[in-house]
Amino acid sequence: IKDFDLLELQENRAILEAIKECNENGKAASRDWITFNLRDISFILTNQQVRKRLDLLEVKEYIIKRRGRAGTKITEKGLNYLYYLKAKQNCIINRSIY
Repeated sequence: IKDFDLLELQENRAILEAIKECNENGKAASRDWITFNLRDISFILTNQQVRKRLDLLEVKEYIIKRRGRAGTKITEKGLNYLYYLKAKQNCIINRSIY
């Protein structure tokens, strides 16, 4: 896997994880909230960069974006992709250890 691909996968995982966490607390995730949450885990992305990532995730049907209070929600397809990313990251980590 190229470094660029790995970074994209890590960003997707972090964004989807943030949206999932917010949704589980009964809220829809705003772009500002996602950006702030990513900074807590050392992903420094601008609001515009998060917007572009969300656009790509929406095209792939991993999230649903709505305006205002409706915010962003993760889809069932997005949850499955998130679990796939977690498993893939674990495989990469395990390979690099051995």
